[in-house]
Amino acid sequence: MSEIRSTKRDIQISRALSKLLRHRAAAQGLAIDSSGYVSVSDVLQHNDLKCKHATVEDLRRVVETNDKQRFRLAEKGADGALYICALQGHSMAAVNAGADLKRMDQRHDEDWPQYIVHGTYRDKLPLIKRAQGLSRMGRNHVHFSYTLPEKFQRHLPPASEAASPKAAESHRAISGMRSSCQVALLLDVDRIRNSELEFYRSANGVILSAGDSRGIVDARYIAQIVDSEHGVLSWTDVPDCRESS
Repeated sequence: MSEIRSTKRDIQISRALSKLLRHRAAAQGLAIDSSGYVSVSDVLQHNDLKCKHATVEDLRRVVETNDKQRFRLAEKGADGALYICALQGHSMAAVNAGADLKRMDQRHDEDWPQYIVHGTYRDKLPLIKRAQGLSRMGRNHVHFSYTLPEKFQRHLPPASEAASPKAAESHRAISGMRSSCQVALLLDVDRIRNSELEFYRSANGVILSAGDSRGIVDARYIAQIVDSEHGVLSWTDVPDCRESS
């Protein structure tokens, strides 16, 4: 029973860290740098963590065991003080990149995987259709995965073994797409490589883009819409927002 309680507590601590480090730190008066790092001592003194009696050891365990590897601890400064950050998912303007983001270079084939996929839900498709693309909404980036779950792959022709094997084999996607997603939107990788859009890969395998000047990855870069139950769809199969209400 103690192990179950500990697991539930770790989930609570992880959720509190996500909210604080991704969205609330700046508004709550915590000093946060452009990569998203906040002093661990400040985090532990914040009521969201203090009310859970969280300790440094708790944070280390949550960072180590988080299934999506969302957080990172680092010693910074001359005194080696401990800092913590969320690797992506920020909505704060103060965070302009996120820790360890690597720009995907248009010139280097190994930077580009076979798939760049945005996971979503059926009821969100009309909103994406109306926006004419994927909006980063209140966040700093649109999130993508570079692996395509089998429930979507079974609706597509077998992938070519020659397609970006190095990129596909050298990384394991940890995050970027919820397992509950019903729809996968596959980007045209060749087309975005030749676009003005900037794409990044985070340390835990998430691919991110801030989109264009509107904060949107335009629909013209979406090559395929794949529903886990109904297979490949076209935009004409997606109802308008007024029809879906």
